[in-house]
Amino acid sequence: MSIRIQCLCIDATDPAGLAFFWEAALGWRRTYDKDEQVVLEPPEGSPEEGIVPDLLFLRVPDAKRTVVTTA
Repeated sequence: MSIRIQCLCIDATDPAGLAFFWEAALGWRRTYDKDEQVVLEPPEGSPEEGIVPDLLFLRVPDAKRTVVTTA
């Protein structure tokens, strides 16, 4: 039995905006686009299609922040 990761879920307050950046950066295609979620997949026919996980951008109500501390 083999296991395959279907998608990587990414929380965002603006899924469409974040997906727009990654769509351009990776050259991937947008296969689903609604207010609450956007899905990006590798280009059709590419070696990555069906191999690498899709990117699923999900709307969440709270903004995320990273806290960096230095010693």
